[in-house]
Amino acid sequence: MRALLVDDDEFLLEFLGDMLQELGMEEVLMAANGEDGLAIFNTHEPRPDLLLCDLSLPGMMDGIDFLRCLAEQRYDGGVILISGTNAALLTAFGKMIQSYGMNMWGALNKPVEKEALATIIGQFRQAKIAECLKYPSVPG
Repeated sequence: MRALLVDDDEFLLEFLGDMLQELGMEEVLMAANGEDGLAIFNTHEPRPDLLLCDLSLPGMMDGIDFLRCLAEQRYDGGVILISGTNAALLTAFGKMIQSYGMNMWGALNKPVEKEALATIIGQFRQAKIAECLKYPSVPG
């Protein structure tokens, strides 16, 4: 599985990138703002299975704008929000992301706890396995 991590905190990018690899992500792409995240998303094949995105990003595109752009491209992978905002606001943003038609898998407060991230990734991985078993690819 592949992940795209978008956060403006360089330390957190490295920390979460390492954590995601420890949790079994084969490839972790990283961007420090929404514009770079969108550029990586649009030029990288195959597309990431999972997006982890901070809500508050510098530049012209914050986390919500970034995710809205991906929703317009019909991104069908999983989304995990990460933020230092309060839990109620994080939940509200999660519902807004779902209203865009995106697959919300969780919302984590900073600092991100490895156990909480591991739980969400485990659930996501199980869902992907179940999907593959339900709709196996047919050799061409």
